[in-house]
Amino acid sequence: MGFDYKFVYFCLGSNLGDPVLNLGQGLELLDQAKFLMLSQKSKIYWTEPQEKLDQPWFANQVVKFYISSHIKPQELLHYVLDIERQMGRERKQRYGPRTMDIDILLYEGQTLATPTLTIPHPKLTKRAFVLVPLKEIAPDLLIENKSIDFYLSKLNYNVIENKIWQS
Repeated sequence: MGFDYKFVYFCLGSNLGDPVLNLGQGLELLDQAKFLMLSQKSKIYWTEPQEKLDQPWFANQVVKFYISSHIKPQELLHYVLDIERQMGRERKQRYGPRTMDIDILLYEGQTLATPTLTIPHPKLTKRAFVLVPLKEIAPDLLIENKSIDFYLSKLNYNVIENKIWQS
């Protein structure tokens, strides 16, 4: 009996400890799940903090996985939150510093709005630090029937090599 797969995109972020090492560990923990298989990953970008500005810059990366379609978004969320906890994430303040943040950006065929999970991610189209690496690995991807370039054209941001600023 074969398995039916869909795709899911995540954004990984870290700005405590060794952020690049943390991204690698988070990616490894995601890839260990029997229901996930890594497909693509962007390069790592250094991005200035958004919302709460008085903290270190973040290392961010967008990754695409294939996921067994029987895994529901809420199950995936619990798995992701468990990885964040394993890696020492403490939710002390909203948008504060963290060892690991894993956002579910898109889950193929799913649109969801619950108190704990919204898909597509509600800030996906407003964050250059997500859209730039997403475009790197999925340049033709449409989000709500619009191109990534469409959303990037609405933002005030700069990219120099692997650094992203947004105001």
